[in-house]
Amino acid sequence: GVSIYDFSKIQFYYKILKFDLIQLPFNVIDNRVLKKNILKFLKEKKVEIHARSIFLQGLLLDKKNLNKVENSYKFLNEWFNWLDKNNFSPISTCLNYVSKYKEIDKIIIGVQSNIELQEILDSLHFRKNIVFPKWKSKISKTLIDPSKWKK
Repeated sequence: GVSIYDFSKIQFYYKILKFDLIQLPFNVIDNRVLKKNILKFLKEKKVEIHARSIFLQGLLLDKKNLNKVENSYKFLNEWFNWLDKNNFSPISTCLNYVSKYKEIDKIIIGVQSNIELQEILDSLHFRKNIVFPKWKSKISKTLIDPSKWKK
């Protein structure tokens, strides 16, 4: 299998490696795989797809992260305001988004506490038909790629 961040050469990599499993970032703001029909391509090749970074390294879970990444405040503020307005939990909303795509075979998550783990487990049994908005704030490439975050 392979684990990627850059989708631009995925078909090239597949031709060379013929991998049968892929880990890729996928979340409410990083859905590049949808825009480029990558999920469809991978499923046609019978590749098992594991979504990772569904909480964007925790950035989408806590308002304390509003200024953690350069140029992210406007979007993250919009995200948390939307969650508050709709009374949505960040964890269950992120899980809900990723789990609605049947092409995703597995979801890889990281947890920081027993409470967080319990909320994740509880969210797996509770699905809402959430209509996600078109975000007004610009989502920068820096925001969706943790390798570009300044430490």
